[in-house]
Amino acid sequence: MRSFKPLILGAIFFALLIGAWKWGGFSTFDWKLFGQTFRQLDPVWVFLSVIFSLGTYVGRAVRWKVMILHQKPDAGHGILLRDTCIGYAAAVLAGRAGEFVRPYLIARSLRLSISSQLAIWSLERLMDLIAVLVLFGFALSQMQESPAAHLNEQIRWVLEYGGKLSILIGAVTLVVLIAFRSFSDISQQRVSDALSFLPGNIQERVSNFLKAFAEGMKSTRSPRTLALVLLLTLIEWLVVEGCYYSIFRSFPETAHLTLVDTLVVLGFVSFGSIIQIPGVGGGMQIVSVLVLTQLFAVPVEHATALAMILWAIGFAVIVPLGALLALRSGLRWQDLKQ
Repeated sequence: MRSFKPLILGAIFFALLIGAWKWGGFSTFDWKLFGQTFRQLDPVWVFLSVIFSLGTYVGRAVRWKVMILHQKPDAGHGILLRDTCIGYAAAVLAGRAGEFVRPYLIARSLRLSISSQLAIWSLERLMDLIAVLVLFGFALSQMQESPAAHLNEQIRWVLEYGGKLSILIGAVTLVVLIAFRSFSDISQQRVSDALSFLPGNIQERVSNFLKAFAEGMKSTRSPRTLALVLLLTLIEWLVVEGCYYSIFRSFPETAHLTLVDTLVVLGFVSFGSIIQIPGVGGGMQIVSVLVLTQLFAVPVEHATALAMILWAIGFAVIVPLGALLALRSGLRWQDLKQ
């Protein structure tokens, strides 16, 4: 199955591409209008979006510092920020597999075990998931009030209750997180028992993940630490929201989108980025185009250009800095790839 994974992801990507072509209006694509998008951008807002984007990496380094206080109280912010930038650059260039570069580099730099940093990474992913679910759910539930959205009554109903469901799932996930924090062994056993019907190899993978996650949760045994990590996660995603909002403000066709509208796009893009092709992205660009054209009636040419800008500033902007820091640290691409 592992050898077929790239083919499966590729098939999903091209299915989305065909859907975007058919329903997004690409069959009558106006390349001149597409080019006008870049010429009409407000450089001040674009610059601000880049600052917000780079600020997210500072926030992630600070949050990681808090999560490893019990392991390495004297961990330097500079080291964590450097390894975070290199790790995210590797994730853009190598896809999902590149995400493991960051915990590996941090473990090596701070002389910690790789398993402990993978545990922190698992906790960070869950924190991000909770934040996206809650913020996205809130935005969806408020969409019926948006003057920019083009929705019929059925779609309004779906978005409203879909938003409430998203908030509920986020809340349940947070409860599960707290349960693992307070009752780690019991929670692991309950989940393992509930999944006992699965094949043995899948049960083993789930068990290993639960152990890693429980290890990561040790960093939040203190209520103050857990509250601080949750607060930093919220701030992190508000900074990401600021990046997206600045990009939309930079272009006349989307300057009228509200903060709630931007949160909706951010939520869809966050889930769309799960399908990622190394160096290209993939799912997030297509999802961006579909949301902008179908929910906000942005012409497909402008939506396509904006999707490229969202990817370039929101994801790829870290690549030059990450590559420079990697070279300065004596790291080679082959080393990171391995």
